[in-house]
Amino acid sequence: MKLTSAILLAGLLFAMVPLNRSLAQNAGTTNAADPADTVLWNYIGLYGGFNLNSHTADFRALPGVPNCCPQFADGSGTGLAFGLLYEFPFSRQWWFEMRAGYSQRDAELSREENIGNAEELSGNTSVPAFSEHTLDATLNYIGLEPTAEFRGFGPVSINAGIVLGFWMTSEYDQIETLTRPSDVTFLDGSRERNASAGEIPEKESMYMGAVLGAGYDLPVGERMFLAPEIRLHVPFNDVASVSWKAEAIQLGASFKMQLGSLEKDIVLDTIYIRDTVETIVAGLKTRKLEMVDSRDETTTEEFDDYILERTTITENYRLDIPRPFVLESSLAVYGIDKNGRRIENPKVVIEETEIFETLPLLPHVFFEQGSADLGGARINELDNVEASKFTINSIPASALKVYANSLNVVGLRLRENPGTSITLRGHNNNLGEEKGNTQLSQQRAEAVKTYLVNVWGIDAGRISTQSRNLPDKPSNNTTEDGQAENRRVEILSSNADLLQPVSIEEVEVEAIPSELEAVGTTYAEGGLDSYTLDVMQGRARLRSFDGGDTSAVHRWAVLDEPRPADEKQNLTVRYTSNDESGQKVEQTVDVPLEQLTLTVKRAELKDDKRIEIFSLILFDFGKATLDSRNRRIMDRVRAAIEPNSTVKIYGYADRQGEADYNRALARKRSAEARAALGNAVSEDRVEVIAIGSDQLIYDNDLPEGRSYSRTVRIVIETPVSE
Repeated sequence: MKLTSAILLAGLLFAMVPLNRSLAQNAGTTNAADPADTVLWNYIGLYGGFNLNSHTADFRALPGVPNCCPQFADGSGTGLAFGLLYEFPFSRQWWFEMRAGYSQRDAELSREENIGNAEELSGNTSVPAFSEHTLDATLNYIGLEPTAEFRGFGPVSINAGIVLGFWMTSEYDQIETLTRPSDVTFLDGSRERNASAGEIPEKESMYMGAVLGAGYDLPVGERMFLAPEIRLHVPFNDVASVSWKAEAIQLGASFKMQLGSLEKDIVLDTIYIRDTVETIVAGLKTRKLEMVDSRDETTTEEFDDYILERTTITENYRLDIPRPFVLESSLAVYGIDKNGRRIENPKVVIEETEIFETLPLLPHVFFEQGSADLGGARINELDNVEASKFTINSIPASALKVYANSLNVVGLRLRENPGTSITLRGHNNNLGEEKGNTQLSQQRAEAVKTYLVNVWGIDAGRISTQSRNLPDKPSNNTTEDGQAENRRVEILSSNADLLQPVSIEEVEVEAIPSELEAVGTTYAEGGLDSYTLDVMQGRARLRSFDGGDTSAVHRWAVLDEPRPADEKQNLTVRYTSNDESGQKVEQTVDVPLEQLTLTVKRAELKDDKRIEIFSLILFDFGKATLDSRNRRIMDRVRAAIEPNSTVKIYGYADRQGEADYNRALARKRSAEARAALGNAVSEDRVEVIAIGSDQLIYDNDLPEGRSYSRTVRIVIETPVSE
């Protein structure tokens, strides 16, 4: 019975919730709650109900009351319940309810028992005899029911609490009656026995239990409600000292009235109207919702029993939806020719050419002002071990390198020609501290002699020294350049081979175009973090540049180390841009590459050539005539010219003097050289170019650089067929 009651009550509770929602929908409810749900009132009222009592027991007999019943197990009955109630709100959902009233728990407990066999009065037949044990209980109490009430489903309320009652009546009336057969009696001739009535012995003074219930408030007038109810009472204790509990399901109703004045209450209602505009935001990592503005408006509407104040809040939002930053780039690669002009879509050709260059041996050693220290003469001073390994071919093909090794060349040739002697003539510029200082001139000559004797092991008797002030053919002593050139030691010898030019054979590598330029441009909407620009040949990285500008311009010489190594693989320029959001974009440009090495040209019979360069021994300051040394060089030039050779004659000058004068002087020097070639080359295969000081081929801040600039260079280009 107890389990059945609980299931019934739970089913009713669940049924009332959707019923309430259905009624609300049919009534067209809005955000504003009914006044009874919104205004927090205290309630008083009456309740009444009909009890469906269910007793559970486990005893044979009441204490001290004779009874032959084997066991009373259960019983049922009905009763009334009525009383007063009071409700107090804690919030709109949670309330406190107190009930005080009267409740009946009457029930009848019965048990049928087989008491044995009996002979029927009508014959000698023996049949089973049955008796029924009956215990009628009259129970009622006056009690209190404090409960917590939940009103979260509109007019539906759910209660849970306890019951505390004081028994007002607790009486019993028991009897055992033979039920069948109908014609037998007990030994005393009666069909009843163990009849007893009175106050239930050893009864409990109180009824204690739990209560669970539900109700539905129906308005029946101004601030008045009638609520159908169902409540389950589950006892904690027994009726008496035996195992006996009185449970009940109460079906009833309550009538409630609100306490307070009849002034209209104010009901507050809030309506939200929200509008959202979506915007696309570059670089945003996650969606972002932000309120742009908000405004509210309050209206008042009066009803019969309440005043509705409705506040409408309008909110405008912006929803930022992310998208990646735009990151774009472009890359262009240009060739740069010798005149600095850009070449679009370049193809790089790297060519090896055999060069035979003859460079004059400058027979002068220049000293600093007032000094005889060879260390300031820019001479490559060797030790004895280094001198033993020195060769002419170890000198780089550079006139200034030849000058730096001029004493080593003289020392090597003196060692190879033991019958040759030289004269060292020291000079000064005859100004200031050097004026008339022939002792300084002598010290300069002795410094050169000492180096040749100590390092190269030349017999001192083969070297004579002299001292002078200005040289026999001085430079312009009114200028600093001329004064520096006059502070020198001249090397003189009757053996022309000792001071003959130095011939150097080398392979010249030329790249066309000689330079490449990469131009990268990046558009980074979110800001550029960095870029890298790499020049690759296969997996080999030849150049690497980086920076943080959106425009990247980088230029490099093709033949600077590291240079392209693979003859058959093109160059790749790769431009990588990284923006501040972590994105990356890459552009690549392939640059065709052809390498014409001597081996390739001769194996494939490609255009090959031999280039021979002759630089005439230096002209004296301001002179254009060829001396005997230059005539011997011209003999070698004529011998090198073949019928298919082309010849170019370049005339140069140093920086001293006006440009027009120097150009004219260079033209005279070139003309002298052309005349010396005679019929060795036809006019259609020779070109004379007078450059003068317009192009300084050596460092003119140095006296040896100016001396080497006063020259004529003859370039002979001869095709090589195999």
